[in-house]
Amino acid sequence: TNANFTGADLEIAKGGTGASSAGAARTALGLAIGTDVLAPNGSAANLTNLPAGGAEDFVASGTLPDGKPVILKSNGQVEVVSGSGGPQSIPLGSEVVYYNSGASYDNKLSFDPNNSGKFVLVYKPAGTTYGTAIAGSISGSSITFGTAVVYETAAVDSESIAFDPSTSGKFVVTYMDEGNSNAGTAIVGTLSGTTVSFGTAVVFYANSRSMRVAFDPNTAGKLVIVYRNWGGGGTGGAIVGTVSGTSLSFGSQVIFATQNVNQLALSFDPSTANKFVITYVDIDNSSYGKAIVGTISGTSLSFGSNEYFNTGTTTYTDVAFDPSTANKCVIVFKDSGNSNFGTARVATVSGTGISFGSEVVFNAGDSTYPSISFDPNRANKCAIAYRDTGNLGYATVIEGTVSGTGISFGSEIVVNSGASDIGQIAFDPNVSGKFLVSYMDYGNSSYGTAILGQFDTLQTNLTATNFLGTATAAYTNGQT
Repeated sequence: TNANFTGADLEIAKGGTGASSAGAARTALGLAIGTDVLAPNGSAANLTNLPAGGAEDFVASGTLPDGKPVILKSNGQVEVVSGSGGPQSIPLGSEVVYYNSGASYDNKLSFDPNNSGKFVLVYKPAGTTYGTAIAGSISGSSITFGTAVVYETAAVDSESIAFDPSTSGKFVVTYMDEGNSNAGTAIVGTLSGTTVSFGTAVVFYANSRSMRVAFDPNTAGKLVIVYRNWGGGGTGGAIVGTVSGTSLSFGSQVIFATQNVNQLALSFDPSTANKFVITYVDIDNSSYGKAIVGTISGTSLSFGSNEYFNTGTTTYTDVAFDPSTANKCVIVFKDSGNSNFGTARVATVSGTGISFGSEVVFNAGDSTYPSISFDPNRANKCAIAYRDTGNLGYATVIEGTVSGTGISFGSEIVVNSGASDIGQIAFDPNVSGKFLVSYMDYGNSSYGTAILGQFDTLQTNLTATNFLGTATAAYTNGQT
């Protein structure tokens, strides 16, 4: 007990303080007042290494209302926290007909990433089925078109188009030229305002169809064309092209699939130089869906192994890379082995290999001509357009969100209440959430038609790191 304890001070390790006085005990225990703990004098004056308190002076950028939150800009000025955004609007504005003299087939489109709101559509009009292109312009909820230009005065098939992201106004169209023994052909186009012009067509491989073209976003002027080698048993072929001005040159053909293929699709990984994925239907093996990774080296191509993404009858395929996550893409297809349901699958590229997450149904009904596009302005967001045959063939859009190796979907939205063959969906790369769909409208004499949509978006200057505080009074631009 305290009454009969004798001897030296009890050690801390044995439950003591190692001291004989209160001050010495606090020091031994690391609780010295004014050194280890704040003195109980009601003042914070002894606190050290704290940021300066009170108000700081900055220069106003724009008007700062009294008491409103502000952010610190990279130039050291401050501006009021602001944001804009609107409710989801699908469709956005009225549909616009760009060909009204009969049916319009193929109806493929591509945005110019270097020219906000500008795009080009290619199609083949009924009657002549000549290769035709038309420039379009978007302003708010309106679409306007220029004058259609014929780039091939012969019947064409399997048209595809892609803009060169490294050069403003340059794009390439590929097609099967029925007036030249069905030769696989490509031509460079130039967009100026709402006018398109073309260079000289170049044959890249004889007797080809079902082609798709895409530019490597990491290598200026470099593109890949994939196609069905129709004269060689329908095998899958690919070739590298190089754009110089309005001219095209090509490397040598590489066969990536020795079996009969169809319904090809192609997408480059914007986060990994020289990498792309091809999807297709393997007709010789029960029309199963397959994918393969390709790599560009100069004007040469190499490929990994062909992998099944759907071991059931597959009718249509499309593929797009997520620009916000390296090595991730989404494959969409009509799963004829599962009641023709519209289905999606996230794929991951590793070197020359590809692996897949689980299949996810986005439409539990007959889904024809699925087309997918990612929004480069909203992380992991994509949209799929398709003909919902289970709902009278209406043109329908659904938004998807990628997370890891999975994808989830919002609600289906009808963009045209009429039977429609989808041509393509594409997001405007310069406007968050805005997209364009092209289609042949059976409900309106099969005319070539386009319509805009706008997903709900919020755009703000506030980030996780730039919040500064609140303005202490009302300030005008340039005031301190």
